[in-house]
Amino acid sequence: MKPERVSHLLKHMGDSAQYHHFDYWVTVRPSEDVPGQWVAHCLNIDVVSQGNSLAHAFEMIMEASLQTVMDDVAAGRDPDERRAPQEFWTDLWKTMPKTRTFSQIPKGAKIACAIAQLYLAVPRELAKGKKKQPEPIHEVPAFFTVENHASHA
Repeated sequence: MKPERVSHLLKHMGDSAQYHHFDYWVTVRPSEDVPGQWVAHCLNIDVVSQGNSLAHAFEMIMEASLQTVMDDVAAGRDPDERRAPQEFWTDLWKTMPKTRTFSQIPKGAKIACAIAQLYLAVPRELAKGKKKQPEPIHEVPAFFTVENHASHA
């Protein structure tokens, strides 16, 4: 991660007086029924999105998750009451031991699943009905599972 992102992240993580902080688990997988598409699922709030690539799907789930959290906070609801069904969490924990960091994946290997943590900071003013532009705080996908270790480009 770039040093400026770390500074930005730490600045807002310590600023709990102004922001609600949310730390969520996200999975991103190739779509089973639409070739070339990736499906992202934020398990903590059970939000699903898709994209044309792993990175695009992650961007889309960040946007969808942030919007969901903002809407819930503004309406006085607890976003964490939306959790995904248990089978998705069980799958996450079963997949975790098989993960590798991106640098450990052979070039050209097919990625079966990406697992990441998504950090969001939403202004507390939203809960008071004030409109302030929210600021997503996020990480890129950190761990990946590999479907085929031998498929090098």
